[in-house]
Amino acid sequence: MVPVVAPERFEVTLINGDFLTYQFEEGAYDVVYSAHTHEHFDDFVTVNKRIHSLLKPDGHLLLILPTFRFAGFNGQGFINVFHNFMFTGRSLWNMLVLGSFQPITICYPFRHSQVEVWGLGRRVPSVDLRLGTTGLGL
Repeated sequence: MVPVVAPERFEVTLINGDFLTYQFEEGAYDVVYSAHTHEHFDDFVTVNKRIHSLLKPDGHLLLILPTFRFAGFNGQGFINVFHNFMFTGRSLWNMLVLGSFQPITICYPFRHSQVEVWGLGRRVPSVDLRLGTTGLGL
């Protein structure tokens, strides 16, 4: 059981449901914050498309993801069988671009261990990879 700490204090609404099928309002959000979730999805491209559709045109996506070093955190060398993916700064950058986000910053906030990589991307017009156009100037 996960305790809920006074959501009304922070003016947030907590929702328990399937992110891909829950009926959120499209184009209504300034920021989507996702910490340690993308590695559990089978298809994070679909997840990013969903996030893209929920954000306002100038919205942002903030991601916190485990890195390959997370698997060996504190020398334990465990592999989490529930993680479908592990990330690097470069793979996070690529994931943002593929999801039609312009990467703003990618960083390793815990330099001593580099177990997490944080990324911030700004929503841009959708990418059509079939035509090779990104709208990102890449």
